[in-house]
Amino acid sequence: MSKPRASSVLPGSGRPLAASAMPENAAPPSVPGLRPFARVAIFIVFLASITGFLALPDLFRFYNFHPWPFPIACVLALSLVHGGWRRRVRSLVWRVRFPSNATRLKTAVVVGVLAAAYLFFTAYHQGYSFGFLRMTDEHSYMIQMRMLAHGRLWYPPVPKIFRDALDSFHILTEPKYASIYFPGTALLYLPGLLLHIPWWVQTVFTVGAAIGLLYLLISELFDGMMGIVAVLMALGVSELRGASLMLISQVPMLLMGLLLSLLYLRWRRDRSLLGALLIGIVSGWAGITRPADALCVCIPIGLAILLDLRGQGLRRSAVAIGILVVGAFPFLALQAVQNIGITGKLTEFPSDYYVARQYPAPMLGFHKVDPARMPHSRVPEKRAAMRDHIFPVYEKHRGSNPWPASRCFATVFGTLPCGLLLAFVPLAPFTLWPHRARWMVAASFLLYLAFYTFYVFYYGHYLFVMVPAAIVLVLSGVEAAASAAGGPGSVSRQMAYAFLTLLVALLSIWSLREFNPWAKDAFEVSQLERVEKGVQMKITDRPAVLLVRFVDGSDRDGQPINPLPSPVYNTENAWPLDAEVLRLHDLGDREDAAIFDYFARTQPDRVFYRYDRAAYTVTRLGVARDLARHPQVGFGAHHPFIR
Repeated sequence: MSKPRASSVLPGSGRPLAASAMPENAAPPSVPGLRPFARVAIFIVFLASITGFLALPDLFRFYNFHPWPFPIACVLALSLVHGGWRRRVRSLVWRVRFPSNATRLKTAVVVGVLAAAYLFFTAYHQGYSFGFLRMTDEHSYMIQMRMLAHGRLWYPPVPKIFRDALDSFHILTEPKYASIYFPGTALLYLPGLLLHIPWWVQTVFTVGAAIGLLYLLISELFDGMMGIVAVLMALGVSELRGASLMLISQVPMLLMGLLLSLLYLRWRRDRSLLGALLIGIVSGWAGITRPADALCVCIPIGLAILLDLRGQGLRRSAVAIGILVVGAFPFLALQAVQNIGITGKLTEFPSDYYVARQYPAPMLGFHKVDPARMPHSRVPEKRAAMRDHIFPVYEKHRGSNPWPASRCFATVFGTLPCGLLLAFVPLAPFTLWPHRARWMVAASFLLYLAFYTFYVFYYGHYLFVMVPAAIVLVLSGVEAAASAAGGPGSVSRQMAYAFLTLLVALLSIWSLREFNPWAKDAFEVSQLERVEKGVQMKITDRPAVLLVRFVDGSDRDGQPINPLPSPVYNTENAWPLDAEVLRLHDLGDREDAAIFDYFARTQPDRVFYRYDRAAYTVTRLGVARDLARHPQVGFGAHHPFIR
């Protein structure tokens, strides 16, 4: 297959260049010329798209929207096209749009570092407390990282006396003590843990690296200027900014998806075995990070590879595919070891084992849930979460509309900086069709939406792994709209291209918290952070046991107590009973007495505390030997949730 033809025109202007002036990595021509019918079709579709956008609920229309970018983009576009200094600006724009390969790499590094620095700055400016795990998923991943640091993916089941007291969201206490999640995320962050690098530093720089790769990808699919706009668009997505300081699997998946696309583009040029091996390695790693998301990314890339291998001969094609499989095999083998070691079955994931015993139905499909047959946990937080959070989601998912407004808004909120940019998406097919690589990236979004139509849970932070695909769709639409404004070299086309590009950039900038006070990055103080700060201040004795008491109702401030951010995780140790401060659920007087007796025999000097989630108070109960002799001292008031 021949290499993509270098552009002999400046996209948006159509102005020819001498061969000696061509950049070494010039992109394919945008749309050098369109037939009148195509221009009319683009105009009609764009008009219908804007009309449809205006008909959407206010939640979509006014999401991160403000009118000020429009006049500013118009003034800047006029000055660029008609200003007296347009030649100098046009020369600068050319260098930005078509840099050399070395300049692109340097720019990507600078962009990644600056993006990470900005994410640190904005989190600090918004009062974020670094180092606190906020979601149940994060605690599960941290426990898995601790286990990997000891060369393990699981530990034996915890002693029977502790199985309910240690049971929490997204971990198993039997048949093994383990995280339910796939090991790819913990594997990525393991070196930083061994080097004592704080986890939040790793996550921020992972997002920074992803944004640097995003610049490389978009600058290759479009041009360098669009790469800069794509960076602004990514930083404008509030879910991505908030997730940059969260220990969740979507952040590594974003990085791996971008890396896979770039590796494919590199392999497409040289067809090297090393390139095929790297694609296999990253695909395998992504597969044990977020398998469904990895399939959405890998299927289009795999189809593109098969198309590229046409005419290469059976032997050469078989070798390339074999190398891909060899690269992915170690990661798939690791997943098989985890499955067999935890669940006892090669084909059963730990997450499936957990869902079968903790959730009312599988998470894939439209299931009718019988409340009378739902799992009944002895942990009060889990019962409250089932009643108030999990069961209602199953019921809503089974409704007549698989894509309610909440899902549609989560899709926009998780992938775009501004709702208005939706208007460009219907125009994307007009410029996507000549570019297989663009279709490859965009198709992953379609597969993603198709898969999650059947998935019960759908949250905004799931979506930002598809930010690159959403950006490709929007920028392709911008390119189509500009190309329909006039022929190559026309002033109208240059004006439209400059105006629309600046508009997208300014709308993305407006979505940043520093410019838009209504932007929300999920950096506010959570109930769990309040719990952690109180516990760290009040518990001074070591070793200790913290009995966490949950009350189904409101706290002392009248706010409902959210059961999902549970503080009952022992994330400082791979094995929970090694913890200096062992956290357990307070399940009632009988269970407390058994635990007092256990530690009176094994660690009689361990000090017991009780944390009341309703009152935010920590009470010292005494040492194990005394509590075993007089257990009523540690009982306190009858637990209002235990029956």
